[in-house]
Amino acid sequence: MKPQYTKKYKRLATDRISAILNDREAELDVLYSIVFNEANAYKVSRLTEDDFYSNDTKEVYKFLKEEISSGKKVDLTMLPKQLTIADLSNRFVMTSNIDLHIDKLREIANLRKLQDIAYLATAAATEGKKFKEIKSYIYSELDKIKIAGNGASQIAACDDKYDEYLQTQDNLIIKTGYTKLDWVTGGFLNGSLNVIASAQGLGKTSFALNIVDHVCRKLKKKVLYVSLEMSYLAIYGKLISLLSKQSFSEVMAGKLKTDGGWAEFDEHHWRQINNARAAVYGWQLYFCGEQETGTADIEDKIKEINDIDLVVIDYLQLIKPSKSGSIYETTSATSRELKMLAMKYNLPFLVINSINRDYSNRADYKPHISDLRNSGQLEYDADMILLLHRPSMFREAKNGENKHEFEHKAEVIIAKNRLGEANIELDFYFDGKTGMFKEAAVGKN
Repeated sequence: MKPQYTKKYKRLATDRISAILNDREAELDVLYSIVFNEANAYKVSRLTEDDFYSNDTKEVYKFLKEEISSGKKVDLTMLPKQLTIADLSNRFVMTSNIDLHIDKLREIANLRKLQDIAYLATAAATEGKKFKEIKSYIYSELDKIKIAGNGASQIAACDDKYDEYLQTQDNLIIKTGYTKLDWVTGGFLNGSLNVIASAQGLGKTSFALNIVDHVCRKLKKKVLYVSLEMSYLAIYGKLISLLSKQSFSEVMAGKLKTDGGWAEFDEHHWRQINNARAAVYGWQLYFCGEQETGTADIEDKIKEINDIDLVVIDYLQLIKPSKSGSIYETTSATSRELKMLAMKYNLPFLVINSINRDYSNRADYKPHISDLRNSGQLEYDADMILLLHRPSMFREAKNGENKHEFEHKAEVIIAKNRLGEANIELDFYFDGKTGMFKEAAVGKN
C-alpha cells in the first residue's frame, strides 16, 4: 500500500520535525567517539546514513564508514570539508559511552521514521484506504525500522549483543522457576522454540501453567497464552486452583467436595480463592485463541500487545495450518512458522505438543524423542524438548515403592537441549487435584 500523495506527506513530515528529532549534538557526539577513540571504530557499522539528519554529519559518517571498512586508520585531515576538525575536537564527550550515544542517535532517527509512518498512514486514511490495509502497512513499516536499525548482519553488532547478553541475562532468558531444570537448561532463551510433550492426560497444560505462574507472579513478566483447546475461563480456573490449592472442580463449582457430596465453601476456602483471584488479577497475562487461529493471528496479537516476554501455545496440533497437505506437512509448516516468529520477535515460545504414539508396552514405560515424528519438523526446529512422564499412568507400584509417592511421582525428561546437556531425567511431585508440579529436592538424581 502506497498513498498517492506520498511525497506531499513526506514533505509535511519533514517540515514538522522538531528540535528533539533533529539533535545535531547527538550526531556530533557519535562522530567524536569514533574519531578520537580507535577502539570504537568498528562500531560505525551499527549505524546507517539515515540515522543522521544533518547533511554535514551524514557526509562525515559516510567518509568514516568507507575508511574504516577498507581497513584504513582515520586521518583527521581528510575529513570532508562540511565538518571541520574544530567542530569535533571542541567537545567534551566520554568516548567510552559510545553505546549510549549510538542508542540515543538511533532512537531519534527511529522517531523521525515513526513520524513519517504516521503521516503516510494519515494520507492513506484520507484516500479512503481500509483499516486492515493501513494496519498492515504500519506493521510492515515498523518491522523495517527494527531491521534497519539493528545491524544484525554485522559482527560488531553481534559483539555488542554479547556484551548486552552478559550484562542482562535476566532479560534475555526466561527462567522456569524450577531450580534444577533452570540449572541444566539455563531457561528459555529469547528467540528459542521450546516444547513440552507427553501423551494425553499427563498434565502438559498444568506444567505450562506452573511456569506461567512463575513468569507472571515472580518475574513480573508479560505472557501471551494461546489457548486452542480450553476456554479462557477454564485456564483462569486452573490458575486459581493452582494458587489457592483448591481442586479445579471445586473452584469451577464454587463448592467444596466432600464424601457426602458438595458443601458450601467456608470463610477459609473463600479467602484462599479470593487471594488467588487478587494475585492473578494483577498479572500481565493475555489470551488468544479461537477455532480458526493460525500463526498469522498469533503474530498480530504479539504486535498488538507489544513487549511480550513469553508466548505459550496450547497446543501445536490445533493451530490452523497456513497451507493444505498431510498432517505431517501441515505440522511441519506450523513448526517452522513458530520458530520463525520466535526469531523474528526475539521471544521464547513454549509449545505444548501431544504425543499420540502408545509407548505403554516399552520396558521403561517412558516417551522418547522419536515419538515426536508425527509432529513433523518440530523435533528439528525445537531448541529444547521436555518430555513429561508419570509412571502411575502406565503401571502399578512395584514392591518396595511407596504407593502414595508413586501416585504423585512425575518426571521431566530433557530430551533435547541445543544449548546444554540433554537426556537427563528430573524428578517432580504432581498434585493432580490442583495441577501443581513441584520439583523434587535439588541434588536428587
